[in-house]
Amino acid sequence: MGFWKKLFNSNTTQQGLGIAAQGGYPTNAGEYINADNALEISTVYACVRVIADTISVLPLHVFKVGPDDSRTRDYSHPVRKLLKRPNPWMGEAEWKSLTVLHLLLRGNAYWFIRRDASGVTTALLPLAPDDVEVLSFESEIFYHHRPSGITYLAEDILHFKGLSIAEGYVGLNPIAYHRQTLGEAKAAGRHAAALLGNAARPATAVKVPNKLDEPSFKRLRDQFAAAYQGAANAGKNMILDNGMDIVPLQMTNDDMQYLQTRQLTRTEIAALFRVPPHKVGDLSRATFSNIEHQSREFLSDCIAPWLVRITQEINHKLLAANEKIYAEFVTDALVMADLLSRYQAYAIGRQNGWLSANDIRVKENMNKIDGGDAYLIPLNMTKASDALQQSLKTSPPPNKPTPKPAPSEAEDDQDDAED
Repeated sequence: MGFWKKLFNSNTTQQGLGIAAQGGYPTNAGEYINADNALEISTVYACVRVIADTISVLPLHVFKVGPDDSRTRDYSHPVRKLLKRPNPWMGEAEWKSLTVLHLLLRGNAYWFIRRDASGVTTALLPLAPDDVEVLSFESEIFYHHRPSGITYLAEDILHFKGLSIAEGYVGLNPIAYHRQTLGEAKAAGRHAAALLGNAARPATAVKVPNKLDEPSFKRLRDQFAAAYQGAANAGKNMILDNGMDIVPLQMTNDDMQYLQTRQLTRTEIAALFRVPPHKVGDLSRATFSNIEHQSREFLSDCIAPWLVRITQEINHKLLAANEKIYAEFVTDALVMADLLSRYQAYAIGRQNGWLSANDIRVKENMNKIDGGDAYLIPLNMTKASDALQQSLKTSPPPNKPTPKPAPSEAEDDQDDAED
């Protein structure tokens, strides 16, 4: 790496260097946390799994934009086939799940884009995030794979990243930034396991009348532990001799409150991954009404940002910029609970004349239909000026005074005689 350190500036970002060898990031709780043992925390595993499983089952389609702005799914596009089977050993759900797993636990996911001699992409190969180092040189990005010693151009790597700071070259490692919270959760779990392993009772002191020598002390300790310690030995009767006595120790407040501690860390970890608490089995504040609202927030606040990050990188690296074609996740399956509300909104636009059938179908990523561009005109709604003009055309003319007929000559002679 000496050559690369000289070639590139010092502003390089190293992912995972030395963390595995040290056992993880140290915490004040005395636990070492890394991306692998963080999964041993049940709430972390539940959050990661619900996000990864949700995204892995969402269809990822390639859409082609037509001259009339219509959207058509292109099932024969090479990128679509690549996303269905990126390499011989992984399917669509597997590569999406692995990508999300790397993003959530390490903040970055890397895929090598293998192309043939003609430049056609033939496979996507995963790279372990801890083995990749991102290098910058004159605003250009390079990816150095430490095990193989190969440095790749930016165009050869699909780099999905999470929240970034500074130059935005890499995503932040959420496990490193929140290691204290995870360390507390791990320590609380270890404490609970130790307490339950002792039959949920605190330690017991054995009082002897005389001072014991070292061999006798070790022998008594081992015999007592083998006979009475642990949940399997709970309730056994003790037989004491030689003046020995049992002194039970009181359970401390810390021992009694570990459940509250675990509840608090569970809520904090769920908030870290932006997962609603009920998704990880926490129903303490769940009601029938707010769970539906939280499920919608799960899509908009947790899942949708990851979908956008993934599709933007795919569109930039795998699809030509000058093509009217793009990749997009179809989230219909996640909004089925709110399907009625969406269709009611479409109905309002359709019935009031500002949406056509094809406008609605385009929004739903559906093909246009013949005659679907027509707009409806509500019969009971029209402009006031149009109503006046229509009324003038269909109503009879207003009544006018009938003119008096001119008098005849006989009538004139009669009038003269009377005069």
